[in-house]
Amino acid sequence: MDYIHIAMLICASCLFVTTGVLLIIRTMPSRDGIGWWVLSSAIQVVIYTLLFLFFGAKETIASMSLFFILQMTFFMAISIGMLEFVDIKVSVLGRLALLGLTSAYLLSIMLDGNKTYAICIFVTYISLNSFYTAIRVWCSKESMFLLKTAAFFLFCLGLHWLDYPFMVDVEWFVPIGFMLGLILVMGLYFALATLALLQFKKITKDSEKRAIRASIHDPLTDLYNRSNLDFLYDKYKSKADNGKGSFVLLYIDLDGFKGINDTYGHKAGDVILVVVAKRLQRWLGKKGDAVRIGGDELVVINRLRSDAANDIIYGTSAAQHVLSLLEEPIIDGENIYNVSGSIGGCYYKSDYCCLDDMLSKADELMYSAKEAGGRCVHFEEAPVEIKSIDIPSSEPSPQSKSVAIGM
Repeated sequence: MDYIHIAMLICASCLFVTTGVLLIIRTMPSRDGIGWWVLSSAIQVVIYTLLFLFFGAKETIASMSLFFILQMTFFMAISIGMLEFVDIKVSVLGRLALLGLTSAYLLSIMLDGNKTYAICIFVTYISLNSFYTAIRVWCSKESMFLLKTAAFFLFCLGLHWLDYPFMVDVEWFVPIGFMLGLILVMGLYFALATLALLQFKKITKDSEKRAIRASIHDPLTDLYNRSNLDFLYDKYKSKADNGKGSFVLLYIDLDGFKGINDTYGHKAGDVILVVVAKRLQRWLGKKGDAVRIGGDELVVINRLRSDAANDIIYGTSAAQHVLSLLEEPIIDGENIYNVSGSIGGCYYKSDYCCLDDMLSKADELMYSAKEAGGRCVHFEEAPVEIKSIDIPSSEPSPQSKSVAIGM
C-alpha cells in the first residue's frame, strides 16, 4: 500500500466521521444548509472509497462518467449548503435540473469518445460552482472566520480543477495534484465541521437561555413569574440581613379587572397588563423588581434607602407612586382605559421567617384596601390610606371606549 492509498484511506475515514457528526447536528436545531453538507460529505466518502479500491486501474467510459457525475453532485451539494447557511436563496430544483442536463450532455460526449471535451465541460461546471459560491459567501453579511476559510478552500478547489484538462495525462503531476486535492477537501470540511459544531453550540446555548428565561418570566408581560419570586425574595432578604438596606413588598390587584375582560374581551385586559408592566419596569429600574403572580395580581419588591428612619416615608411614597402609575389613562388606538388598583404593603423585618409569611400579610392588606373601596394602599404599620392622584378627565372620541375601574 503506497502513500496515496494511505492518504485516501485516512481522508475517507475522517470524512465518514465528519458525515456522522454533521448528520447528528442536522437532526437537532441547526442552521439551514448543513443537510447538504451531510450529502456532499457522504458523496466524497464514496468517491475516495472507489478511488482507493480502483486507483491505478484502467480507465473506462463508465468509471470516468461515474467519477465526473459524483464530483459534480458533490460540488452542487456543497454549494447549495454554503449558500443556504448564509441565508442566500437557492433554487434547488434549478440546480438539480442543471446538474441533470450537464450530466446527460457529458455522458453523450463520453460515449462519442470525445474525452477532452467532456473533461472541459466537467471542469467548467465545477469551477463555476466553486467560484460563484465562494464569492457569494465571502461577500455575505456573515463575518465568521471559519466560514470565510471554507469559502477560501472552495475557491482554491475551483482553481485546482482548472489544471485537470492540461495535467491529467502528465504522469509526474497526477499524484501531486491528487494529494493537493485531498488537502483542499479536508481543509474545507475541517472548516465546515468546526463551523457547524460552533453554530450548534451557540443555538443550544441560546435555546437554553430562552428556556431559562421562559421559566422565570411571564410570557405576556415579560415580568418575573411566581416561580422566581422566591429567588428574588431571598436576594433582597440576604442584603437586608447584612445591613445593605431593607425593602418593601407591595401586593397589587387591579380593581374591576374581571369586568374589563368580561365586557371588552381578554385582548383589552392583555393590553392593560402589558402597559402596566412596562410602566412598573420603567419606574423601578434598578431599585426593584415586579412579578406577575397571576391574572391581574402583581407583586413589587422595592429596595429602600439605607436610612432606616425614613423607610416608612419612602415606602409609602413608593406605593403612592405605583398607584399613580396605575391610574394614568391607557390608550390603545381609539380605546381609552382608566384603571386603578388596591395595594397591600409590608416592610421586611426579622419577624418574617419566609416569603409566604410576608406575602400572606401583604395579600391580606391588599384585600383590606379593596374592601375599603379600592384606589388606596394599606400598610402593615397602622394601615395608612394614601389617596390616589386625580387624573384630569378628557372626553374620548365617539368611537372610543372609556372604562373606569374601581371608581
